[in-house]
Amino acid sequence: MYTVKQLPEFSNWLSSLRDGMTRRRLARWLEKVQRGLLGDVQPVGEGVYEMREFFGIEGV
Repeated sequence: MYTVKQLPEFSNWLSSLRDGMTRRRLARWLEKVQRGLLGDVQPVGEGVYEMREFFGIEGV
């Protein structure tokens, strides 16, 4: 199990998204992360990791 700590900047950004489907998809993705399903994660330096989620038009 992981604990996801959302900083205010991220929470504000997430709630500001106009596309409700995208907002729900990202919230569901964070729930999966808490269960240990990290997906596409790469280190970017000094203990910081980038988590990428791809969706939208395929092949563009």
